[in-house]
Amino acid sequence: MGLCNWFPFLRRKGYNPVLLYNTILASITTTGRRRFDVLGTTYRTIRDAYSKHPQEVANKILEKEVERYGSHLNMSLYLDGLQAVEKQNTAETREAGRLKALDALSTSMDTFESRMEAGLRIRKQHFITIKKNFASSFYWSLSSRQQFAEYMRSIGWTVILCDTEADVAIAQDAQPEDIIISSDSDMMAYASVQTLWRPVSRNVVLAYYMPDLLKYVGFSRNQLTALAIVSRNDYQRNIYSLGPATNYSIIKAIGHRPAVRDLVSAYLQDGKVVRANTYQETFETSMRVFIDQLQTRVEPVVIQTPSQIAFDACRHRFDDLMQRYDHWKQTQGTRPGSSRENIVRVRKPRSFNRYRTVESPFLVSGSSLSQAALVPKEHDAPPVAAQQDDGHPPLNRTRIPRNRARFSFKERTRKTVHDPSPKMKQFVLKYYKEYPTTTTDPASSNKSNAKAKKDSTIAKKPRGTKGKNGLVRSMAWHHPTVTLETGTLTANTKRIFTPSSAPAFNKPPTAMPTTATPAPSSTVFDRPDLQRLVVDCLQEATHLAAGIKREGQRLIGQFVEAMGKKMDAAEIRLLAELQPSTDSMDETDRVRKQFAARRDAISDDERRILDHLCERIKPGEDNGEDEGDCEKTNGQDSSDINEKDGTDSDHFLRSFLSFLYSGNYPQIRGQTVESLAKNTGTIPTVNALINWLVDRKLYHPPRSRGAIDVHMPFTPNFLVRSMSGQLASELKKIYKNGTFDLYKKAEAMKKKGTMRATVDIQIREGISAAENFLHLNKLTNNSRKIVPITKSRQPFVSFSERELGSFFWGRKLLRERLEELARQDHTHMSSAKDLDTWIGGKEPGYIIKHFICDVAPQGLTSRQKKKAGHRAAVKLLSLSEIEAHLDVVKNKKLEPLKYALNRDEQGQVLNCNNRGYVLRGSIRTNGFHVQLLAFKLRELQDVRYRRLSED
Repeated sequence: MGLCNWFPFLRRKGYNPVLLYNTILASITTTGRRRFDVLGTTYRTIRDAYSKHPQEVANKILEKEVERYGSHLNMSLYLDGLQAVEKQNTAETREAGRLKALDALSTSMDTFESRMEAGLRIRKQHFITIKKNFASSFYWSLSSRQQFAEYMRSIGWTVILCDTEADVAIAQDAQPEDIIISSDSDMMAYASVQTLWRPVSRNVVLAYYMPDLLKYVGFSRNQLTALAIVSRNDYQRNIYSLGPATNYSIIKAIGHRPAVRDLVSAYLQDGKVVRANTYQETFETSMRVFIDQLQTRVEPVVIQTPSQIAFDACRHRFDDLMQRYDHWKQTQGTRPGSSRENIVRVRKPRSFNRYRTVESPFLVSGSSLSQAALVPKEHDAPPVAAQQDDGHPPLNRTRIPRNRARFSFKERTRKTVHDPSPKMKQFVLKYYKEYPTTTTDPASSNKSNAKAKKDSTIAKKPRGTKGKNGLVRSMAWHHPTVTLETGTLTANTKRIFTPSSAPAFNKPPTAMPTTATPAPSSTVFDRPDLQRLVVDCLQEATHLAAGIKREGQRLIGQFVEAMGKKMDAAEIRLLAELQPSTDSMDETDRVRKQFAARRDAISDDERRILDHLCERIKPGEDNGEDEGDCEKTNGQDSSDINEKDGTDSDHFLRSFLSFLYSGNYPQIRGQTVESLAKNTGTIPTVNALINWLVDRKLYHPPRSRGAIDVHMPFTPNFLVRSMSGQLASELKKIYKNGTFDLYKKAEAMKKKGTMRATVDIQIREGISAAENFLHLNKLTNNSRKIVPITKSRQPFVSFSERELGSFFWGRKLLRERLEELARQDHTHMSSAKDLDTWIGGKEPGYIIKHFICDVAPQGLTSRQKKKAGHRAAVKLLSLSEIEAHLDVVKNKKLEPLKYALNRDEQGQVLNCNNRGYVLRGSIRTNGFHVQLLAFKLRELQDVRYRRLSED
């Protein structure tokens, strides 16, 4: 294996090795010697030769392969010896892989033997499977290596059978003029290696010259060795999450040191390494191999490993199976029931005929049948006219060709009509019987007793005063929201802050200006410090939000689990009390008392907490929301438009997660007098949950309730807004939708008889949805988890422009950039409130374009737009342009076809933006990838709710 991912890493750094062909290797002359790693270079040849041929034949095959790289006059051969202690972990991993392949090989041969004994056909895939498992389990034994070394020495070659690994022996003997031939990237780590030839195919060799390589990567020789030590190799693994690229940047920042051990020590003291080095790795084993060039043999010496013994047994078994298979083919034939006699053609036809006359040998010879037997009978097939001639009488067809049954694709069946998905059943397409001439609904005129509508006395709000949130809401009603993939966060921010390092488009001089985005200045904006700040800010925010959500899930799970235990304990106590009178008690009374016991076990404060986790199930409600509807709000929720949106569950979870992040207790501002008197508002319920957790020592708050609030780097409400919406959807999916699913499962169990018919499975209205779920889940053997669990993989988190502006405002350099952008609009900002006001007047996507992703680039050709992808398809429309677009699509007489053609009924241009995407003003990111939320202008979503004509 060598150094993991080193060769691709060097290519990305710009170093291209010299390409050599085998035909010119012999003509290359040097003053040094070629040192050839046999096992590390020709392993595939060794595997194919020594697994299929005897030792003598395999030695000659390997000799021919070695001679392609040099002769015995200028090349020395190095063979691996015994196993080294430093490579014990890698050896054990490879041994386990060989044993696994041998198990599969044994199974494949069992299948092969059983089919042969049953007279079934042996197919090509059976041989391929056996061959593949043989290759995976091959190991070149030490005795076979010794025999190859003796053979090569007998014909004049210099062969070194090393004590442990050939890499260390080659590094010890290498001189500056020598050429090292090996496919193992470990050879680059040794300071004595100057030139490395790496065979990549049968005829191509890549030549790496270390002085040139060091110039490309900007390293000294000691730095390259240190990078190999801390990277993943055959002796030790790298520190988790620190790959070659990250280690390269850390070691390059350290600089040159006279000793490699000093470089490794400085690397281990770096802040990023200290945080990730949870196992206190010191890399002593790798330094012993790459610096001291020492290895220790494993004692005691193992001549044959278990995999070698099993491999030899499988090989002998397969040879025996092949002999039996050849004999079986000769005796039984390749196809049961088919004729085993050769078919002889009577004569050559004059023209092509599909049904040619054929006869078997015994009919042609006439030795077994008389001439009378050859006379055609009435039931025989008539002769073909084309077969008759004067020289030979027509022959009856004695063997009619029989083709095997084929499955014809021409047989069609009626098209299967599937039921529509549950999501589409909520929409019913209603047509007008005839095209309406007025906007009056004809259905309303049929109701004679309908009360006349009173005109509202409230003055309607002028359309011109609608703010940014209202316009975005209207766009969400008329156009579907889509998620646009734009690549990684680092690459997108580099295009904005460091255009010199990112690939730039060649803009023609006739670039069309836009009304939404100001024309770029003549000076080149190059601020890599801001780019790093933006990436670090978003990565920290996403990791914090995900960690807070996991902490909230843990605490909510402990609370719900405690409630379930209280209900179970109360029911058990009741059954113990009712045990003497069980026979005389009515079943209805027993079910009623059990429900009362479960209900009374939960206090009012605890039930209020459960109600805020998930709303109660209303009478007559059905599970009308499927899984897709619950997950739809995870990344594209509407709460990023206005903070007043959301249910009580959303506000409750947002307040609770904000407390977990900041440690500041929720305030009671904004609660009504009635809610404070009854202690039923959202904030008192959050405080009740916090007190419940603290009293049972399940959570330890960072400060007391009377302490002063602490200012956090991120606004708590903004940081957890997306995660609270996701958590609310997940809880609803488990407790509300899960209750209906468990109810159906319990009914099915009753029908099957696996549950008693008297068991109470009714969904109660007087308790919370979580209580109903816990009861039904217990009856179905706890088949479902009681709390959502976020995976270890970093989830996507959504942030609006308002939240991004708040995050950036807390960082000095980013705040200066925001003030600079505001001064272009002649706006002075002195506080975060001024920032909110300024963002509210800008077009959606303004902050995203200047900080996250360079969308809507101007002056691109059609080819450049295709390369830019979604970034070029996005438009930045000002608020007035969005309002003008909404005036067009809100017209009740507008037909979708007219909108698609951008023409009205008179054929006039609508002057409507109906192509591309308009940003919603939100992003989704996991700290690595970034996605943009946008409205797709080409599709009209409101046609699902409007009545259209049949035509």
